[in-house]
Amino acid sequence: MNPLFFLIVFSQAAFAGDPVPRDIVPRDLISRVKKVYQATPVLEAKFIQRTTVEVLEKEIVERGELVLERPGKFVIHYQGPHERRYTSDGKSLWLWRKGGERERVPLTEAAQREALSFLTDLSEMERFFQVREVDATGLELIPKERGVSPFKKIRLLIDPHSGFVKGVTLFPKSGNLTRYEFSEIRLR
Repeated sequence: MNPLFFLIVFSQAAFAGDPVPRDIVPRDLISRVKKVYQATPVLEAKFIQRTTVEVLEKEIVERGELVLERPGKFVIHYQGPHERRYTSDGKSLWLWRKGGERERVPLTEAAQREALSFLTDLSEMERFFQVREVDATGLELIPKERGVSPFKKIRLLIDPHSGFVKGVTLFPKSGNLTRYEFSEIRLR
């Protein structure tokens, strides 16, 4: 599956906006991230995606923008020579390529359910992942349905002040490594 699957999930996590008021910030990182995302309705951000293709020993860099709206609605626009746009109405995932028609992205039923319900709501992360804190600013997610997920694990880098995800590293079964960095995050 395309790394887009988790870009959507974690791009919402990317909010590095205003700190969450102390009175609603739980002490443990997992609870804090869940609480922050329960209170996050819409976000916009820019991203840089860096994918290391192991067999080619090459890094591919792509940039884009995204808008996420709970529950499950989003637009992710990759810019540049391979421009494309992914959209979801919360039920289906669609792809538009420059100069082409919109097409539905085929996902297995389980993957689609996991992707579209979780992509824009980290408050639900424990529904699909075993989650553990790796340090004061990092979470590691292991898919519960390993046969369905293309990933061995996912690491989230959490902003210690806001509780939002500011970076994501995907560890797919293919061996390639994909990292996302989020910037210019805005809440609407």
